[in-house]
Amino acid sequence: MCKILYFCKCSLLTAITLLTIFGCQDTDLYENNNSKEPPINGLSIDEAKVFFENEISKNATRFAGNNSDYYAKQFMLPIGDMIPDWQGGVSTSAKSLLNLDAPIQPTLRYRVLQTDPKTGKQRRVKMYHKLVIAKDADGKIGGYVVFFVASNQYSRNNKGIISDWFNNDGKMNGFSGLKIYTSLEGHILRVNKYINGNKVRGIFLGE
Repeated sequence: MCKILYFCKCSLLTAITLLTIFGCQDTDLYENNNSKEPPINGLSIDEAKVFFENEISKNATRFAGNNSDYYAKQFMLPIGDMIPDWQGGVSTSAKSLLNLDAPIQPTLRYRVLQTDPKTGKQRRVKMYHKLVIAKDADGKIGGYVVFFVASNQYSRNNKGIISDWFNNDGKMNGFSGLKIYTSLEGHILRVNKYINGNKVRGIFLGE
């Protein structure tokens, strides 16, 4: 059975603080690529799978159990082991990137404790994640884990696995909450904030 992890107020609060300080920057991870040319080749499931397996074998995911202090200090989210559902993968394109979004059979599940700023009431919201493999116009491939943290109101009104509803094509269709990109090891790279499907803030923390 997957462990339930009530994780990381520290890291998420830091990310939200950065969003407040820096405000709007690039709208999504893929928009950091300035090339206007389409990718040179398609991104197949086999190619994405080979890349993922090579990266995982080179950089074994570190897992420090329920030691949230470790992850907060490293500015990481604990990933645990991932088993991608490659057959359930969805291919999309966005500007200069080709993407393959794949559901994950996780060993960890997450909930975030959110506080309503008006009433002060607290509510645990499920946090969903998926795998994204992206290929740019130069043929370079990167792998990311994308987390979705819905706002209290959005999570109340929209029941289901949120990570299955959105892909790395920039279309967020009414989503309100945070979208967090991490490396395959869990290092936080980008945090975007959305209200009703529109990105209102974003901060890029990766290279």
